[in-house]
Amino acid sequence: MTKSALPQAETTTAAPAPVDSASPVALKRERLRRDRALAKNGMVLSMGALVLTGALHGHGARKAHVAAGVALMGFAYWHHTLYPTSGR
Repeated sequence: MTKSALPQAETTTAAPAPVDSASPVALKRERLRRDRALAKNGMVLSMGALVLTGALHGHGARKAHVAAGVALMGFAYWHHTLYPTSGR
């Protein structure tokens, strides 16, 4: 087979905009975004562990269930502190 005479369209993927290293505001905003995502993912994982260990039986499952509950409370508190308080 021969190549088509039609020009090939260039496919490029847009790279994410680089964070300006000289801007402390941009760095703070990026870190806050990352921390919020980590806190949410931690809450999801600990809640999943809480549900899983709640269905299991045994002494080890009970300890894991308590640990998952404590982890969920810790991640929830961390998530709460990452958002500004209202000026009421």
